[in-house]
Amino acid sequence: MRIDKRAVLLLPFVWAFFSIAFRDVTAVDESRYLTVAWEMWINGNFVVPTLNGEFYSHKPPLLFWFTNILWLLGGVDEFWGYLVQAFFSSLTIWIVYRLDKLLFPKEDRYSPLILASFFSWFIYSIFYSFDVLLTCIVTLNIYLLVKIVLEGSSKKSITGYLLTYTAGILAKGPVFLIFALPPVLFIKFWRPREEKNRIKVRTLLLASLGGILLVFVWVYLVFVYTDPSYLREILISQHLSRVHGDKPPHDTPWWGYIVIMPFLLLPYSVKREFWKEVSNLFSSSNDWRKMLLSVWIFIPFLIFTFIPSKRPHYLLPILPAFALLIGKIDLQVRKTFWFKIFPVVLLPSILKFHFTDYDFSNLSLLSGVMVFTIMLISYTYLEKSFSRLKLPLLANIFYIALLAFILPSFAANFSPRKAAELIGVYESQGYEIAFVGRHHGEFGFLGRLKKPLVILTENSSLGWLDEGTKRMLVVTEAGKYTEIFGRPPDIKIPYRSRHIGIWLSR
Repeated sequence: MRIDKRAVLLLPFVWAFFSIAFRDVTAVDESRYLTVAWEMWINGNFVVPTLNGEFYSHKPPLLFWFTNILWLLGGVDEFWGYLVQAFFSSLTIWIVYRLDKLLFPKEDRYSPLILASFFSWFIYSIFYSFDVLLTCIVTLNIYLLVKIVLEGSSKKSITGYLLTYTAGILAKGPVFLIFALPPVLFIKFWRPREEKNRIKVRTLLLASLGGILLVFVWVYLVFVYTDPSYLREILISQHLSRVHGDKPPHDTPWWGYIVIMPFLLLPYSVKREFWKEVSNLFSSSNDWRKMLLSVWIFIPFLIFTFIPSKRPHYLLPILPAFALLIGKIDLQVRKTFWFKIFPVVLLPSILKFHFTDYDFSNLSLLSGVMVFTIMLISYTYLEKSFSRLKLPLLANIFYIALLAFILPSFAANFSPRKAAELIGVYESQGYEIAFVGRHHGEFGFLGRLKKPLVILTENSSLGWLDEGTKRMLVVTEAGKYTEIFGRPPDIKIPYRSRHIGIWLSR
């Protein structure tokens, strides 16, 4: 049984369709990034991203540029944000196919479907963020590097390789270099001995440096619009703060990724054959292709291991390497496999009974049972399929069932849409809007706000409503501020494990 690669390329768009149909924009990351793109759109400033009217130094502008291009073509809607994710997810799958063809020309190519069946790839492909875009550029960078090594350098391949450095840094900053530089710096450990057109490492490093220098075109434009402090923050300071562990919510012990990695590699990490193949990478010096995959996987993994700030998505760019590795393993799937992961399928339903402060009114035990039933029926239907295709096909059926039956009730708790749209109505009526506390850009895009919110502290918020007419005060912890303000909010909206409170001037 074979799967047409074109069908695999469509999978991210299928996920996007179900995501648009069954869930809403969530806070805080998705709503914040869409708000930054929205402010770029309404202000016409395509050089420097802003959030609530202030320069946004956490992420470079490439994702926001792509989003604004699609908005220019099709109008402002979150649909286009999801389409950006689907496009780069699909493009990454296609590049993996081409890289597989380059590395293993005489073998069947299952790696594209493998990548599309990672649970982590599915999750990050349906949420609006930077990591799929970064992974796409990293994969293209390594594909072009291998192509240059095997086929010789041409102006086209060297130029493309150079531009991946520019795009990678504009996508997520210097972190791109953690993935792109090791294959070049350690090229003598993996390049094939029978290489005919032996390219000099110096040529590759000069191309890398050229791509990095091209970023300074944008840096110059930023310098014209802002001041050096913004550049220092986006290119240096915020990255150093992660290295030094100055972001407590993200800090994890050095062994954190050892625990996280099996979850990123689901469903394959539950198979013994997979871990055996991973361990074989350490003794595969005779196979240059596996040596390349080792450099791609283990060096970034080790670097991030010793950086205090750890998030699962930081390691997303090494998933294509794992997909290429797993594509050469024959993994058997039996019925007992699904009974082993039955608790995982039912986990959201179980959480309902333990975290009662969340509104899981749309979630029931029936949701989990429905997903599990779909899996068993699917297994029966695919009983005679080729074993290498069975697990990725079942995984994707599970993901779509997850989108339809379970994810919507989670996303509903984390969407600030109702409050944002209400705030947008009041802004259009001339109200001055203030927010108390740390602002994450939850309301800008969803409310289509035209003006920055006034940001207040707890102390400065006291009496602010009485200092003028047509004023609105917004907080995300209504219960706490009911006592502080001495009266209940005029409007109360459920949000996450609490309520958004809105007070109006009288």
